[in-house]
Amino acid sequence: MKKMTKIVIGVMGLMFFCMLSAISYGKTAQAETVIPLGDTWTNGYWTDGDTTAKHQYQFTIPSDGKVTVTCQTDIIGYVYLQDKDYSETYNSLYYISAGSSETFSEYLKAGTYGINYKPGHGFDEGAYKIKVKFNAVGCNVPEPNNDFVSATPISLNRLQMGVLTDTNADDYFKIQLKSATTLKIVTTGEESREISLYNVDFIRIDYSNCYSGGARMFEKYLSPGTYYIKITGSNTSYTLKCVAYQYITNIQLKYSQVAVAKGKAVNLLSSVTPNNATQKTLKWTTSDSSVATVSSTGRVTARGVGYANITAAAIDGSNIEKRATVIVKPAKAILKKITLSKYSKRQILMKVKSQKNVNYQYQYSKNKKFKKSKSKTSSFSSLTTTRLSRKKKYYVRVRAYYTYYGKKYYGAWSKAKSIRTKK
Repeated sequence: MKKMTKIVIGVMGLMFFCMLSAISYGKTAQAETVIPLGDTWTNGYWTDGDTTAKHQYQFTIPSDGKVTVTCQTDIIGYVYLQDKDYSETYNSLYYISAGSSETFSEYLKAGTYGINYKPGHGFDEGAYKIKVKFNAVGCNVPEPNNDFVSATPISLNRLQMGVLTDTNADDYFKIQLKSATTLKIVTTGEESREISLYNVDFIRIDYSNCYSGGARMFEKYLSPGTYYIKITGSNTSYTLKCVAYQYITNIQLKYSQVAVAKGKAVNLLSSVTPNNATQKTLKWTTSDSSVATVSSTGRVTARGVGYANITAAAIDGSNIEKRATVIVKPAKAILKKITLSKYSKRQILMKVKSQKNVNYQYQYSKNKKFKKSKSKTSSFSSLTTTRLSRKKKYYVRVRAYYTYYGKKYYGAWSKAKSIRTKK
């Protein structure tokens, strides 16, 4: 009899345990109903007397990214995005009107999260549905890195991609500079954030605020050593890139002033200092393209007689520039013809092919090497000599010149021509 009683008690105990397990499993299963990621709706129905736990759901994201929650409901409702224990709320749809659909987004770290649905006051029964979409951001920033000790080591020119959330609002990075340089810190993000730069003693030496989404850059000249970067924000993805930037300190031109014959060319650039400047490209400009043009490499071509200022300017933000004056000399003169004057056969009329913006030097002599020659200047392209010796052979040549600040810049002599005077 005692044995039978023990068996009955044992069976009843086992049944009671199973009932408790079933009840416990039912609550757990309900509390952990999984919402799939994507466009699939998870349907629910609130009935009078339901508890909040009955309308709690969970989802898991495999990596850091952006979660978008959408809810449609037949009654006034509320949706809360929480941690997996439903103890902390990240975001919510605090009011969804009956028969409408609402959406919100939140950046989250990889892990499991909860969705909690509640009806509005006075609504005892109604259907609703929820879906959760997820977009990964390709985060390559490891956790934890929420203080100086756990700061993520980074190198120059490598893109960091991270996520800042309500519970992970700070990311720290550590960088080593082997030489003195201007460090450019460039970030992008959807929401506002602050970027701070610290020295090895954890003292902030510079910072930049980005009060809205978009790109932000600031720079600081730094000595060799260890530095820390802190990015602070919430509910945003971001990128971070550090670039060691070497500005141009000097532009060396071959000439400060140079004379070039029309039609000829000359290279102006000698060097850019330092040799390892990050952006060595220069912007070349001319003050008068009808006189001289300049290429992107500093090669100047003389186009017309006169002068032009050629400027080489750095485009890296250093504001370094140098200027050279190019004086374009006249082209080689062409003596078109020489004749005896119709008024006197002892005078010679000389005509030269005209050039713009020049004067002319006419020269004549009885010696073909122009020893003991005589010269006359004129702004005209023709000139008649004074009375010369009778029945003598004369040699004639001409050249053009341009005057710049009192100095004459001559073109080449023309080919000489000869003619004999009469009595």
